[in-house]
Amino acid sequence: MSIDLEREQTIQQLCRQFALDHLTTQELESRLDAAYRAQTSDELRALTAGLPPVPLTSAGTVAATRPYGTAPATAQRVFSVFASVKKRGDWEPAEHVRALALFGELVIDFREARLRPGLTTVEVFAAFGTARIIVPPGLHVECDGSAILGEFTQKTSLSAEPSVDAPTLRIAGTAVMGQVQVRMRLPDESALQALKREWGR
Repeated sequence: MSIDLEREQTIQQLCRQFALDHLTTQELESRLDAAYRAQTSDELRALTAGLPPVPLTSAGTVAATRPYGTAPATAQRVFSVFASVKKRGDWEPAEHVRALALFGELVIDFREARLRPGLTTVEVFAAFGTARIIVPPGLHVECDGSAILGEFTQKTSLSAEPSVDAPTLRIAGTAVMGQVQVRMRLPDESALQALKREWGR
């Protein structure tokens, strides 16, 4: 097996470990950087040594199943690895959502989501992929992102002021040779319609 193929498999495994909460964002960034610099198989194997086995899945959502109206789940994972995943429609986010886009496209649409009062946190990481987060007007949104040879952008001009009784969506994360885009859209508004509205057409 070539070192490049081993590197790719190691990167995929690290990202799956992150999606399953076995690595923090900082640990993932550090190990990905080491994977790109690794020159031998032993260096790559050391990056996953001691980590638990993970299922070989490429995309999906992992969250506790519960009836609406019960206590919210504390954590939820939405990830896309060499795939396109779109989370939208009527859904109930957990208090903490971890999102990963690796060599793929991930769309998380909060316009019809049942956000509870208080804080909902989205921790997003995009590597060689694109993560798009769509929010409705009138929702208070806080963003704190960074990029390494990538892009982290926010356009939420109609974001509401913070309120104790209203939901707050906090988005934080990193793009490494990828993109994280946070955009406000009206209900049922397409990306093209949103561009036309922003351009005043």
